[in-house]
Amino acid sequence: MRHVLLAACVLGVACTPLERGPFQLRIGSVGPLAALTPGTQRSASGYAQEWVFEPLLRTARDGSPIPALAASFEFLSPARVVVELRQGAKFSDGSPVTAEDVRRSLQEAGLDVREQPHGLLIESPSGVPVEPILRHEMVYKRIADTYIGSGPFRMVSVNPERLLLRRVVPAPGKIDEVLLLGFPNTRDPFAHALAGDTDLLMVTDPKQLELFQGISRLRVIRGHGANAIAVAMGFNRLGRAARSSIAAALPVESISKLVFGNECLPFSIRDDKSAAMPARPLEVAVIAQDLALEHTGLAVARALGRHGGNVRLVSATDALRMLKSQDFDLLLLRPLVWPPSSAALVWASDSRFNDLGYRNPKVDAALKAGDWARALQALGEDPPVAFICTPERLAVVDSRVKNPQVGPYGYLETLPDWEIAE
Repeated sequence: MRHVLLAACVLGVACTPLERGPFQLRIGSVGPLAALTPGTQRSASGYAQEWVFEPLLRTARDGSPIPALAASFEFLSPARVVVELRQGAKFSDGSPVTAEDVRRSLQEAGLDVREQPHGLLIESPSGVPVEPILRHEMVYKRIADTYIGSGPFRMVSVNPERLLLRRVVPAPGKIDEVLLLGFPNTRDPFAHALAGDTDLLMVTDPKQLELFQGISRLRVIRGHGANAIAVAMGFNRLGRAARSSIAAALPVESISKLVFGNECLPFSIRDDKSAAMPARPLEVAVIAQDLALEHTGLAVARALGRHGGNVRLVSATDALRMLKSQDFDLLLLRPLVWPPSSAALVWASDSRFNDLGYRNPKVDAALKAGDWARALQALGEDPPVAFICTPERLAVVDSRVKNPQVGPYGYLETLPDWEIAE
């Protein structure tokens, strides 16, 4: 919602500043949008999760855990932690956050929660480290078919094209409402941002920043990446030796340079062009409506030479089906890689976020010991994916926002703290 304030100063009459009306930040994305839930979101609505719900822990800029809904925490081992809830924490309906709410919210992640005299004991019966889970899992309360959280915003309305959020407790000088707009394709969000119809746009392809040069009402914000660009290799079609050969043969640095220029830090992977590759051409599947992945898929197919097959665009639903069946050659993905402890979310055998169904006893043992470097080394010996690079997180935002920052973990998790210029 835009407001133009006009004031006239008459000689001898003091000018009194007018109060700013509610500020609505409009965000352009690709739809359709879905109602907010605390679980994994398969739509752009997921950007709004961390404004409505809170995890027990958040992530500092250096990757270390810091309090969120938890006022304090103490790790007894990688799989056990004692947390104390923030005093006075409430859901958006005014009800207090209880130990039972935490227990119910974490049970699907396989964690046990027990009350103790000085806090909640949270542990993983399987031995999987709990720290990355407590950063990722949101605490919620369910009322009929609606989920509410303890975050600064609540959901007001939703349909496939519009998701409206409103701040629970007014905060002068900050964003009052967020309107997430879902457009039918990747071109429309850019067109509406350029036309001034939206105030914020996440940019996945750094080359598109050229479109916004010279537009003074928009500014570019950057932050380190948390998700890598990677090539998943289907287990049902490619054995361990074939996967290792593909990972060794891909010229990671040149692919990264071709697609992202200097905007995507490449992984250090052994480049071995003499590796024994599969004899047949390998089909490269790419999720449609993600331009960076589409460009990377083309670059991968070209880099494989005679071993590279067709590049096929698939829907997000088809990609999930392919991951579940593992019946594919190559599939471009964006796995979480930062902070390093996120490996326990993505690669642990019994993690519900292990979408590839990867199983490796050496990786599991290293993860349970909290030895992230050893886990990644074991992962490289039996690679489920070939990591290409970790792109920066980029966005363009209205210049009236004084202190916008890309979040250290969630893309726009700092949005509730952004201040609006008078």
